[in-house]
Amino acid sequence: MNKNIKKMTVAMFAIGCLTVGSLGGLAYAAGNSYDNFKTAVVQTIKNDNMTVSATMEMKQDETVIAQGTTMMQKAGTQSYMLSNMTIGDQVMDTERSSNDGVAISRQGDQYFSSSIGIGDNKRQELQNSPNITKLMDMTSDLLVGDVKNQFVANGDTISLNLTDAQIPELANVAMAASTEMRGQHQADLNMPNVFPITQNSKIESINLNATVKDGSISAMDITVVMSGQNNDRQTVRIETTVKGTVSELGTTTPNQIDTTGKTVTEKTMEHWKQ
Repeated sequence: MNKNIKKMTVAMFAIGCLTVGSLGGLAYAAGNSYDNFKTAVVQTIKNDNMTVSATMEMKQDETVIAQGTTMMQKAGTQSYMLSNMTIGDQVMDTERSSNDGVAISRQGDQYFSSSIGIGDNKRQELQNSPNITKLMDMTSDLLVGDVKNQFVANGDTISLNLTDAQIPELANVAMAASTEMRGQHQADLNMPNVFPITQNSKIESINLNATVKDGSISAMDITVVMSGQNNDRQTVRIETTVKGTVSELGTTTPNQIDTTGKTVTEKTMEHWKQ
């Protein structure tokens, strides 16, 4: 597997953790605050034209092990993504743009092209599907548990702070299953140190602050603290913080990667396996 793909695992896993944490967190608000917030999240996800920017930092026992920035632009079937990540002493600089059925990606100074498949073209339709929206509602409600009044609204800002017993057992079970599967995947790929927690994971706290503007999420900061054990059964504590903004709704024009004078390799399955 491509080394850049290996390094990307920790970033993608962090984002996955935060997504699970934030979606679960949405369900903890009661009454109108919950309904309005959930509607804003769904509306943001469905938006067909926007710019999302985020910074991420991951600490292991107070030492920064990963940090970086990501920017994504989307307008219909056109999109652009730029990511700069530092994981340990490794720097990862990647771009991807899509337009007219062709995707161009850059990893460092290497350029690749690939055709956009049916799955890519249908992604937006799936996001807008009533069944997908209903599934999100049901999943969110399932994670409510007995926690009903933990959100605090102050104007357009909604905050959530959960610790220990306030976090539903189902959320911890889901997170534990996810980290164990990730740990097995790392072992299969000989990647034991990419994300250190591989077993007995537990969410210790979730802290979220979100701003709702014009019916959509305009900013969200979330910090998730997890503990667990690595492959050597040593206790590990991971704190991941993501700060994001959503802007240029309806006015975003995605950038396109300029390959003038560059050597562009057509990406096939063989390239993904390397």
